[in-house]
Amino acid sequence: MNVMSEEIKNQLMEKFRSLKDEVIVRLYANKTRESEIVEKLISEISELHPLIKFEKYKGENGPIIIITDGKEYGERIKYMGVPVEYEFSTFIDDIIRVSRKSVNLRGSTIKFVKSIKKPMKIEVFVTPSCTYCPHMVKLAHQFAQLNENIEAIGIDAIMFPNLAEKWNVMSVPFTVINGKEGFVGALGEEKVMNKIMEILNK
Repeated sequence: MNVMSEEIKNQLMEKFRSLKDEVIVRLYANKTRESEIVEKLISEISELHPLIKFEKYKGENGPIIIITDGKEYGERIKYMGVPVEYEFSTFIDDIIRVSRKSVNLRGSTIKFVKSIKKPMKIEVFVTPSCTYCPHMVKLAHQFAQLNENIEAIGIDAIMFPNLAEKWNVMSVPFTVINGKEGFVGALGEEKVMNKIMEILNK
């Protein structure tokens, strides 16, 4: 049984016409129903365009998805969970941006992100039904695209409750910087930069 309808597949084929370079969707999967769903989803997506490559590995805490070019981006762009509902758009946009090596950020934001010299980890807790969450995950993933020092992870708070409970996540999106401090909300680029500077300077 297919995960995606033919209508969705046709829409994606149109979107994927803009792909430029090879993009690898790497799945770390365990023996759970969620991992099986993600495996089927990525398999179907990879069949829609020859530049989309699917790799599967065993993992203890799956499903964890890496979107990479296999070179420049390493394993910095991650999503932990099943990318469905509103997070499906995040997943598809990540594939396109990595293939095109492009971002949709303001010049001042790009300059700020590239100026970060020390390792930084951005964790964005989400739920698939949250309409505001994709904005923060896309922002974090683009930061990781721009700077090899940044690792960005979208985390399904429902699927990984142990991680959410660590930060007492009550509302999403909830963004944690370097495991130090978190903040709630879908903030604009400038406010996110200010939050990052505030947390890193403490």
